[in-house]
Amino acid sequence: MLQNMKLASRFMLAMIPLLLLMVVGTVLLPEMFISIAERNLIAKSKELTAQQADIGTFISNHVTGSRPDDPTFTIKYTSEKFRNAKDAPDDWEKVVLQKLQSNPALQEWEEVVEERGLRVMRFVKPLYIDANCLPCHGEPAGTPDPLGHMKEGYKAGDFRGAISVKANLEGLSRNQQLLITLLVATVVTILVVVVVYLFFRKYVVKPIDDITHVVNAMADGDLRARAQVHHNDEIGVLTTLFNNMVQAQADIVSTVRKASLAVAESAQQMEDSSNQVAYVANEVALNIQSVAEDAGTGNMSLNDATALLDQLTELMRATQRQAGASADESQRTLLVAREGKATVSETVERMNRIKARTRETEELISTLNEYSAQIGSITDTITGLAAQTDLLALNAAIEAARAGEAGRGFAVVANEVRNLAEQSNREAEEVAALVEKIAQSTDAAVAATQQSRVEVEQGQEVVLRAGQVFDRVTDAVDTLAGAMEQIVHKADQEMESLDRFVQLMRSIAVIMENTAANAEEVAASTEETAASIDTIVASAKESRELSEQMRHAVEKFKVDL
Repeated sequence: MLQNMKLASRFMLAMIPLLLLMVVGTVLLPEMFISIAERNLIAKSKELTAQQADIGTFISNHVTGSRPDDPTFTIKYTSEKFRNAKDAPDDWEKVVLQKLQSNPALQEWEEVVEERGLRVMRFVKPLYIDANCLPCHGEPAGTPDPLGHMKEGYKAGDFRGAISVKANLEGLSRNQQLLITLLVATVVTILVVVVVYLFFRKYVVKPIDDITHVVNAMADGDLRARAQVHHNDEIGVLTTLFNNMVQAQADIVSTVRKASLAVAESAQQMEDSSNQVAYVANEVALNIQSVAEDAGTGNMSLNDATALLDQLTELMRATQRQAGASADESQRTLLVAREGKATVSETVERMNRIKARTRETEELISTLNEYSAQIGSITDTITGLAAQTDLLALNAAIEAARAGEAGRGFAVVANEVRNLAEQSNREAEEVAALVEKIAQSTDAAVAATQQSRVEVEQGQEVVLRAGQVFDRVTDAVDTLAGAMEQIVHKADQEMESLDRFVQLMRSIAVIMENTAANAEEVAASTEETAASIDTIVASAKESRELSEQMRHAVEKFKVDL
């Protein structure tokens, strides 16, 4: 069906997928990418919350009152019994704290809410009292803890509060939507330009180039070239009519060339024969009896020649059958070559998919390497915090020693905090070592993936060259098939000519039988023939000269014989 479509229909059919792609990309892709960005933001908030829930980090921030400095997130240690005014719960947090306290099975709570007309992501992770919290928040309630705050009387496992994280989503949504829309518009515009260029190059420019090549060959006198017909559209119809015109001219030139040669040969023979007839015309009457005898001998020779022609006819029929078999084999070879060409095309497509998958793997490993660097940065931060906590614990121990008996309990807490800080520092160093090993492994994976991509590209080039070879093989086999069909056609024509020639020989044999009987009548006409010989000689010479002129006129043209 595509072969018979007109140019306008082909162009519209090529543009419809691009228009659909533009609509889908403009409507769906922005929302999809925004959703992905929001999920990434929620995952990052969970990761940050998990870091703040670490016992060492929590105690450090809780004691010093410091909070992570992050421009994207707002972090609080909120509770209904808060000690720091900055940790006082808002209305939404109060509701969520009640849900978490009433349902201990809830491990976290996330929600996208609207605050002052803006979309905001809220995430909460509950905190429960453990043994490390009891010195400051345990029993007896109302007594001061080592830092001077009143204990709440909590027991191990009681609900204490939650780590609350908040991030603004509004700016992220608008920027992502604008970026994706511009990107889709740019890509679709480029695709439209490429499709229009390829369309006109394939369906208009290339057929016209083929016709121009044939016209140049005709200008040089070569009538053997033909323009290829790729489609049945307006250009294809024009190309077909043009090829028919060239073939008609080639047929005319071939006919004129053959006719000129035949006329020249016949004229020469006629001139020679006429001269001979003029010489022997006077002797014909005397040799009429010899003519009669020769006619009988000629009749026998014609019969022998007819038998030989029958044998030649059988040989020509065998050749005709062999040519037909060769033509069929050429057609089968052409089908096999086309199947091989299709297989190579499919291989090229699969190599393109492998190349794309290799490039995606390389990008994912690079992203993993960046995450390893971020983890290393976070480990450095933890190490710094542990060092500061150690220093604070040392200062607290010194102050407790100065306070004497009253500061002994505080000295115990300071010593425990210092031990926790040292333990955090050691674990951070182990994490840093693991991150370094991961970075080295990802670097090696990136190098291996890049090498794989290079090898895939080399394989793709080899397959493309194989496809070009199959194209040339297919063209050669196609040409061979056409030549074999012409051979079969010529063999059929030769068989028809040979059959007519055999019939003519048999007719000549009959004529030779009658020649002897008519020999006396020929003798009577010999004198009249001698008078006409001079006129025949002059006509034969004039015909030969005209045929030579005609042969020189068509000699510059090249046609298939």
